Amino acid sequence: MKGNKMYQHSMENKAYLYLFNSNIMRVETEVAARDHHHHAIKIAIIPEVNSKVIFNDEEIYKNTIIVDADILHSFNLYSNPVLILLINPESEIGSAIRQKYLQEGNFSFFDYTYDPHLEDHFKELLNSTLSRLMIQDIYNDIIHALLGKSPDTFTLDKRIEEVFQRIEVLEDKKISVKELASQVYLSESRFAHLFKEETNIPVRQYLAWVRLLDALEMIVAGLSFTDAAME
Repeated sequence: MKGNKMYQHSMENKAYLYLFNSNIMRVETEVAARDHHHHAIKIAIIPEVNSKVIFNDEEIYKNTIIVDADILHSFNLYSNPVLILLINPESEIGSAIRQKYLQEGNFSFFDYTYDPHLEDHFKELLNSTLSRLMIQDIYNDIIHALLGKSPDTFTLDKRIEEVFQRIEVLEDKKISVKELASQVYLSESRFAHLFKEETNIPVRQYLAWVRLLDALEMIVAGLSFTDAAME
């Protein structure tokens, strides 16, 4: 996502897609996703009490499901709403989610008691397209609920933050690890180690992630999947 812009797209089955700050939020009335994986940590929140989710052919009755990045899984929720956050796995928030919820495996299922005001926001998400500020507030509240602190309290090594900023302004996100390392005055091997240490993911995977986000922006703006992939 470039800057703080947010793109919104509503579909016939009453689903909403928001892209913001290198993350994705989807709100849908039902989901039927066969075996798939994505380079993002998935947080699925099911507002309806005792809703049944078919996850990898297993019935799950929990209101929160977390799936690690790049993990093959299926996810089916019929006739019930769901809020899905796709979190940048290279971010410190992504690392904190892994550390708290995914230490013992690639999936985590649990019931969480969300604050009443956040439950009200879930209802708003299902009934209308919300502003960028409202979506950002909901995202911040969810992260605070799950991790115990707000997104703005997470910090990275200043050199990695600088690299993020430099990548953000690149048109096609094509740059070598050696070039990035030289921009923050580190050797290629030291930079690759520092990036993995700070973000818990290799730098090349991060570059693939931001290119995917750019393609999603183009699709939401009206380009076909083929044209976006070519770009």
